[in-house]
Amino acid sequence: MVRETFVLRDGKLIPKHLAPPRHSAADGVQIIRDIEPYRNVIDQKVVGGRRQHREFLRQHGVVEVGNERPQPKQWDDRAHERSIDQTMRRVLNGQ
Repeated sequence: MVRETFVLRDGKLIPKHLAPPRHSAADGVQIIRDIEPYRNVIDQKVVGGRRQHREFLRQHGVVEVGNERPQPKQWDDRAHERSIDQTMRRVLNGQ
């Protein structure tokens, strides 16, 4: 029994060895231009590029809006246990 691997291309299953690549060589390298210089709102100095921008954010302890890291939620075991207890009481009492 011969086994063959298939891939999905344009909604059709095609033998892997016959399938065109999913990405072309043009999709490889992308260059993003540097940011335009701007005057920051904290000390009114000019920030001239991405590197200076990152250093400025780090030095002043500020975060760009939309780039915040989510804070992990603190799990309250007691509240969770109380919720389970209340639910079990309602179920057992037929409510």
